[in-house]
Amino acid sequence: LHNGRPNDWQNVFEFREMMTLQLLLWGNCYALKETYRTGPRRGGVRALLPLHPDRVNPAHDGRGQPTYTIALPNGQQVTK
Repeated sequence: LHNGRPNDWQNVFEFREMMTLQLLLWGNCYALKETYRTGPRRGGVRALLPLHPDRVNPAHDGRGQPTYTIALPNGQQVTK
């Protein structure tokens, strides 16, 4: 992670606090892994972006692998 921070606006304590609060209030917490797309760090984790649990729908694909459908603020849905 960049400078030991999970993202550009939170330190580790703030990120863990947010994840713990979501876990306690909603029963789950989610973060999207943003990765480097080019360069020597390609594929490495660049940031952890917290997602509100109400915007994530966990499921399983036909092979039993977990999938997550994320509702973006613009209304678009993305499955990871």
